[in-house]
Amino acid sequence: MKKKIILIVLVVLIACGLLVFVSLNPASTSTITESTEKATKDESGVDWSTYTVYDIELGNGNVSITKAGVYNLSGKLNGKITINTNDNVKIILNGVNIKSSNSPAIYIVKAKNTYIEIKGKNTIKSTTTDKLDAAIYSKDDLYLYGDGTLTINSNKDGIAGKDDLYILSGTYNITATNDGIKGKDTVNITNGNFTINRSEERRVGKECR
Repeated sequence: MKKKIILIVLVVLIACGLLVFVSLNPASTSTITESTEKATKDESGVDWSTYTVYDIELGNGNVSITKAGVYNLSGKLNGKITINTNDNVKIILNGVNIKSSNSPAIYIVKAKNTYIEIKGKNTIKSTTTDKLDAAIYSKDDLYLYGDGTLTINSNKDGIAGKDDLYILSGTYNITATNDGIKGKDTVNITNGNFTINRSEERRVGKECR
């Protein structure tokens, strides 16, 4: 009987389009909808046309992404965004304002590659920990690009990659106590505009100030 009830609930969820593999904090006010728009090949060189596009209007509470796809983010978030999957994920920062306490504002736990496209004006403010020491913290390869502006204020590092970090374009205004941009393996900067302010002299790994 229990198996039958679980199966019925699962079918109802699929029919209602609720299984989008994005989990929200129970108290979250963020909303998720599947977009009718189709993604295309972009500056990263990835053809996103086979990936589903989701629109996320941010609110309060954490957002966790656990499936490949393109996620178009807008609005204000008091909380963090976590990515944990085995495939490619692209998130579009489309005029967001993210404020996170005791953790990175964007935390990539695992992904084949993560791509962050910057559109419009975006702001990230993070007070994070010594272990996860950046406003944007990635354990796997991370690509950033776009024609928008990303302003970061962090009590630790601004952007930190524990694998390879690629910046293809974009405008970055970073204020960080430690390093503005840091990569463990490599930091590859093709293009972009950077204003980086630091309040403490410290060298850890490969860094861009």
